[in-house]
Amino acid sequence: MKNATRIHEPEIVDFLLNEGCSSIRFEKGSLVALRPARDGRLRPLSIDVYEDDDPATPPGLRFRARVARRYGLPVSSHHGDSVCGALAAVQWETLARPSVASQPPPLAGVL
Repeated sequence: MKNATRIHEPEIVDFLLNEGCSSIRFEKGSLVALRPARDGRLRPLSIDVYEDDDPATPPGLRFRARVARRYGLPVSSHHGDSVCGALAAVQWETLARPSVASQPPPLAGVL
């Protein structure tokens, strides 16, 4: 698979705009965008689209979209027969969840 993000950039940007993303830019081989999360904050996402250039690939699995929070988890990756098909299969709701603060262990700080 090869990274085809730059090749399909206009199509990806249109999709991201329809998903509510803003400040979309190309950076170090990936698209970076801000997307509103459930808690109202803007989350930075990193978006990559890969294209399988192997002719033996089964139909319907030609593209893979990988979307991740820019600085951590979660990551969502899905296949599709088109760039938009792969992006549409991404679990956007999972990416919109607020970060969960780690809980201190029970009895932390008790001497």
